[in-house]
Amino acid sequence: MADEKKPDCVLSDGRPIFFDFWKVSTAEWRSMFKPEQAEEAGDAVMAKVTGLAVAEISALPLPDFRILSETMMRKSRDPLAVPETASATEPTTQ
Repeated sequence: MADEKKPDCVLSDGRPIFFDFWKVSTAEWRSMFKPEQAEEAGDAVMAKVTGLAVAEISALPLPDFRILSETMMRKSRDPLAVPETASATEPTTQ
């Protein structure tokens, strides 16, 4: 029996959330932290990472939104468990 992956967080309604940072670009991620960024644009990045719809993000109760936000920030700082390529861990020299 294969090991089942544990969700990164679970919403109050029982939905498991798995974050996939491979779905957003560096530019999209950085844009979330610009003061002039619209809330909907930030929600769109969160939706890409979580697999939720933007409408689902904005309709979440505040405690669930906090769970998502705090988990997303914590997970974004976690070291990569298994780099996809050697170049992800090896510095380039030129």
